[in-house]
Amino acid sequence: MPGVLLLASAVFYAFAGLVAWLLFAFSISSNYLMASRLQASMGPARRRWLALALVFNLIYLFCFKYVGLFGQGLSGLGLTLGWWARPLPAVAVLLPIGISFYTFEAMSLLMDIHRGRYKLPRLQTYALFLCYFPHLVAGPILRGEALLPQLEPREDRGWAPDWGRALAFLSMGMFKKTVLADNYRLLVDPVFLKPGAYAAPKLWIGAYGFALRIFFDFSGYSDMAEGASALFGVRLTRNFIRPFGAASLSEYWRRWHVSLSTWLRDYLYFSMGGSRQGLGRTLMALFVTMALGGMWHGARWTFLVWGCFHGLLLGLERVLGLARPAPRGWKRWIGVVVTFHLVLVGWVLFRATTLANALAYLKDAVLGTWTFDSNTLNLAALLAAGLAFAVWEGRWSDRAWDLDQPNLSPAQLGLLNAAAVVFRMGQSRAAQAFIYFRF
Repeated sequence: MPGVLLLASAVFYAFAGLVAWLLFAFSISSNYLMASRLQASMGPARRRWLALALVFNLIYLFCFKYVGLFGQGLSGLGLTLGWWARPLPAVAVLLPIGISFYTFEAMSLLMDIHRGRYKLPRLQTYALFLCYFPHLVAGPILRGEALLPQLEPREDRGWAPDWGRALAFLSMGMFKKTVLADNYRLLVDPVFLKPGAYAAPKLWIGAYGFALRIFFDFSGYSDMAEGASALFGVRLTRNFIRPFGAASLSEYWRRWHVSLSTWLRDYLYFSMGGSRQGLGRTLMALFVTMALGGMWHGARWTFLVWGCFHGLLLGLERVLGLARPAPRGWKRWIGVVVTFHLVLVGWVLFRATTLANALAYLKDAVLGTWTFDSNTLNLAALLAAGLAFAVWEGRWSDRAWDLDQPNLSPAQLGLLNAAAVVFRMGQSRAAQAFIYFRF
């Protein structure tokens, strides 16, 4: 079965194009070679191989993801300083699909091998770990201890499909994506395209709608990745744990995109000292970690500002002693409401194409005209329905990830799938890609 899965994963990624496929194969083979040398080395040589491998991956990621942004910055700097009279030509570079995810997975394996957490697997298992197709293009970002033991060929290893788990997670993911995320897009995109044409309530509805859209879109993919993996008897790791119920930013990042936030914590935040070397070092580590986490999302200044925004808020929480919210009661509810709206401001930064657009959007949302009409109330009702479903889905997920058979009844499964089919038939023929396919 591992060989079949590896072949299926290679064919799956080939649809991204021959050049992207060759680049991925180059990344896998280069990382495996350096990981082999790392494991065989001792002392300073071991550290040098780790440094070389990490630099290789960072340069690989930079060349395909950030060289365009670097060129824009250099062009603007040169114009300001008078080095040249015209902007430099824009650089268009192929962005291999899933590059951020598989590069971070390769780096985590390198650092775990260096720390002696486990030995490098054979090449077939290593390649399958990085290109395992159900989660390849949008995560979750898996660790070696989570997936490698499940991919190792063993006589006692069963590969029987878990049909109940597969059907439940695939149905839930399809419903989130097709019925909720793709339709909230119709509500969100026009508002962000021309925010000046809308009154303040519509701008708030657009921001709320994007928060729901990106949650249903991304968690929907994660659910489908888990469902597809269940067909091979493989379990992934949970990527979302009821993020709308977080009562602080620290708690939010333990619930949202868990595989990325824990990666940043374990391999970056802790490496900079974490909270072990005083408040000043902690605040610096938080800010740098979140800034780089923002840049991980793509070559846009708004992503960097979004990351810095969260880094500043996390630091402020530490200074004010608010990182650990009350476990229950009215204080916790206040924390949930405040946290949700702080995250909402961040999502405006994340969604806007430029920083100027984001600031104008936020300004008009607060100081713009506050007029209501029947359409505004109808849209607000749609948002309330989506939020109610997110609460129900979160409770279902709590049970589904802990049970061998997620408890969706045949009627619930039928309703989810029927709604997904009906809404998909009513949408345009052009399929809407998952948001995180671009990262």
